[in-house]
Amino acid sequence: MQFCTQVGFGGLVAWLNCRLTKKVLQEIIWGMQSKKIMNREQGTLAIYLPRPMLVAEFRETFSLWIDESHLPAGLTAVQACALFNHAEDGKPLNDLSPYRFQVDGNWGLVHAIGASACAVLRKFGQLAPDGPMSMGMAKAKFEERNVGCLLVDAPASYVIPEMVVCRNARQYARWRSAPCGDKRQYLQQCLQKALQRQADFLGITLQVQQPEIICFGQERTIPKVRRSPANAFLRVASVEFALPLVLHGHWAAGALINRGFGVIFDGKNVEQP
Repeated sequence: MQFCTQVGFGGLVAWLNCRLTKKVLQEIIWGMQSKKIMNREQGTLAIYLPRPMLVAEFRETFSLWIDESHLPAGLTAVQACALFNHAEDGKPLNDLSPYRFQVDGNWGLVHAIGASACAVLRKFGQLAPDGPMSMGMAKAKFEERNVGCLLVDAPASYVIPEMVVCRNARQYARWRSAPCGDKRQYLQQCLQKALQRQADFLGITLQVQQPEIICFGQERTIPKVRRSPANAFLRVASVEFALPLVLHGHWAAGALINRGFGVIFDGKNVEQP
């Protein structure tokens, strides 16, 4: 009461407001820091196709077009081969591919994540910016975008229409006989590892939590592009999961992401291909 008589009731209210304002500001600042948007460079090369194609067909067509065209100035054959995640001798690269193929109607898309991959893809976009290309393709356009993430409190939902869960007959035999709980745990580990791997690749300091698997199913078998007696097919499944992380840009999980598998879509827009 002595304090009230010294400063007056109005002064007490002002003092309390000041204290509350500082506290609220501290919470706001802390919240902004904890939810910092982590962005890195991403680029997309869009090419108009003569007709809708499967990803595998577009990827092969784009490869043939590169073989027919001269490489852009400053690029090497090694860099061109890396677009398809293999070395000059045809052997696959084991590192995370920064290039991912995708189709959207009559548009073929090649995504590049990271500054180095964007610099390579940008040069290919300069070969035929407006005019026709061979193989019936045309209008190659390169667009700058961002890829990154945002930490949030409430989980965000995501959908992967086609995630490779088995790459050969041996893996499929184990997957087919595994109980549902083991499959769910396997998918959680695959998703966490894939997201962490891409974050590390992009130089984003982030500890990815293990996602919650909402559901998975719609399994089907598809033939491999390069067949062999032991590895004649792939097993893919649709996966829906939730994670307190907002992803933007191109993210993918599972095997063969360079070939268009494992693309992660916002769960609010499940109509995406």
